[in-house]
Amino acid sequence: QLVDLEIIGSSYSGKYIYSLRITNELRTQQKAKTLVVAHHHGREQISVEVALRFILYLLNNYRVNNEITDFVNTQEIYILPTINPDALDLVVNDQMFWLRKNVRPYDDDGDGQLDEDSIDDVNGDGLISMLNVYEKVGGIPEYRYYYWEGIDNDGDGSVNEDMVGFVDLNRNYDMFFRDGSAWEEDTQATRFPGFTAFSEPETQVFRDFALQHSFAMAYSLHSGANATLFPGSTAGRNEPDLYESMLLDYVDILPDSYDYFGYGGSSYTIEEDPVYPAGVWSHWMYFERGCTAPMSFELYQNSSTLAPELEVTIIDNSTHLITEWKEIKYFYGPSKELINDLWQNVLPTFPYLLLNTPRLNVDATLHSIVDRPGSLTNVSFSCTNLSPKLNTSTKVEIFNMSDVKVFEEGYVIDADSTIVIDATIPLPLTFEESYEIKIGNEFTGYYHFTYRIELETNGTNISFSMIGVMIILSGLLQIIIKRKKKN
Repeated sequence: QLVDLEIIGSSYSGKYIYSLRITNELRTQQKAKTLVVAHHHGREQISVEVALRFILYLLNNYRVNNEITDFVNTQEIYILPTINPDALDLVVNDQMFWLRKNVRPYDDDGDGQLDEDSIDDVNGDGLISMLNVYEKVGGIPEYRYYYWEGIDNDGDGSVNEDMVGFVDLNRNYDMFFRDGSAWEEDTQATRFPGFTAFSEPETQVFRDFALQHSFAMAYSLHSGANATLFPGSTAGRNEPDLYESMLLDYVDILPDSYDYFGYGGSSYTIEEDPVYPAGVWSHWMYFERGCTAPMSFELYQNSSTLAPELEVTIIDNSTHLITEWKEIKYFYGPSKELINDLWQNVLPTFPYLLLNTPRLNVDATLHSIVDRPGSLTNVSFSCTNLSPKLNTSTKVEIFNMSDVKVFEEGYVIDADSTIVIDATIPLPLTFEESYEIKIGNEFTGYYHFTYRIELETNGTNISFSMIGVMIILSGLLQIIIKRKKKN
């Protein structure tokens, strides 16, 4: 079995939010974990499609592609196809292609009614128009604001003043909440963050899920740009050298159109008082959950919809210019016939995510003769971090199965590096058949080793077994190192 489907919570309207875990479940020990979460924003439904295609790609290539098979064997891959299912329903079924936020009702205009004056298709053409308003200054149009097509549904003299949609979920995280950039105070604004952090059931669900796991690298899938965005501020990226190196890799594996990389360059460092985007997923993951490389992956932007000829003039006088734009439907996502091309464009970034998730390869050598419980055992662990880019985030340490450290030293292992840990491990004074230890951390997962009592003709023997990540199709491959008791 490779797939575990779990309901991790519900949206405002009660729709389930799912997590899929893909891993070889024959190996039950905790493995390295990686994460793809999609669809914070309703109109970015292409992110759901890409997340689902990633799931199919993993399953269809297991036991077919050696690299993917190894990733599934050695990692727990979590995919959350949407955390905004209410908005997804309205975008797909009710054609609300403009909807970004969640759908908690709110009385924007203070008239005691909820969402009673939303956007309407006034001319019946099946599309929602965006009207761009320019003020002429010295005869030159300067952009001022936009509004959507609509009518005065509640007869109060205003149009679209109480629309469907309340909180931008990707401004609702408890990190620099309402204290940074890229958010808006107006409850009708597309980037309204809510009144308190984690006020929304959808972000609460993700928070509670993330608190149960440790991810060194993760993707949050979006659309509206062709971009790879690592966390940063006005002063630059949080991990400038690492992110610059990874961005150069993305330049190689993504089409040339993915040419926007967010804040700063490798020369930037964090200043004393930088300004961060307020309340976003990536900064909460970085600062609160220790995720070294949480990337907001902007999958798609249809630049052709921004062609000047598609912005039609409807008013042009001495003071103002107003234009009409109807291409919102295909700005955030491609037409059906182009979806596969998009998937092929972004596909290489997903094995890259799995490749760079830090995970261990551990070999052990038992140096001492073990003949009784209570013995001190001398073991050398050769630990290799298989990630080419990321270190192990926290120290690699040795524990018993009660999560008590059995060796005091621990080490952060750099990317693509090997260290040898020479450990003196005491066995308990009594154990019946076996005593198990593990080496690793919450980000890399753990290798398990077992001391096992075996009765032999010449006395008691304690063997040392490694239960690692060397997985064959029928189950676990065990390596046994025995030291017989001498007469």
